[in-house]
Amino acid sequence: FEAGVTAISCHPYLSHIFAVGSYDEKVRIFDHRKIDEPLWKVSVGGGVWRIKWHPSCWQVTTKKGDDSDSNGNVCSGKILVAAMHGGCRILDIPALQFYELNTTFSDDARVVAEFTAHESMAYGSDWLWFG
Repeated sequence: FEAGVTAISCHPYLSHIFAVGSYDEKVRIFDHRKIDEPLWKVSVGGGVWRIKWHPSCWQVTTKKGDDSDSNGNVCSGKILVAAMHGGCRILDIPALQFYELNTTFSDDARVVAEFTAHESMAYGSDWLWFG
């Protein structure tokens, strides 16, 4: 890490997966069984203050159709981030639903939505869930 760690959040049902945010403006996804290198790293444009996994992550399924949004996308890899000056961002890591130890994936983690209209810093965020 290039700066202090500010947030850690364990995945609700992938017990070996957790997300770490820091002042260096990056969210890193780790597998605790292979802690020496993050699986994915995403820049969010501001120091990370809060990390929240998408509420569908609390449902124990990764089968397409059982835990998907209106577009049929599985949400097990979506994360909401409060990124101080960077606003609020939603990250998506589609390959997380298929992740297995010692599997290599492309760097497909990305920011899929953001809210930066405010003129202050984002220190908190949460999902509004009607599911």
